[in-house]
Amino acid sequence: MLGASLAGLTDDPLARGQAADLLVLDADPLRDIRNTRRIHGVVVAGRWIPPEERRRLLAAMEQAAAQTPPPQAGATMTGCGCGGHP
Repeated sequence: MLGASLAGLTDDPLARGQAADLLVLDADPLRDIRNTRRIHGVVVAGRWIPPEERRRLLAAMEQAAAQTPPPQAGATMTGCGCGGHP
């Protein structure tokens, strides 16, 4: 694996039975860094997400973000924002 060898990993990070996050590109990012935007599909927690499902998931996230109301003017947040810390 080119990525593993560049990272200095000696063991195969994609050994049978192991889960890995992986980004599959349509073009070589070493030739042009803009090719990092040419995403074909991804593997997340060992699950392959093909291009059409990825587009559907991203559209759903964009729609949910658009429906989230903005913070009220002058609102302040304390703590980490989770609601459980002062």
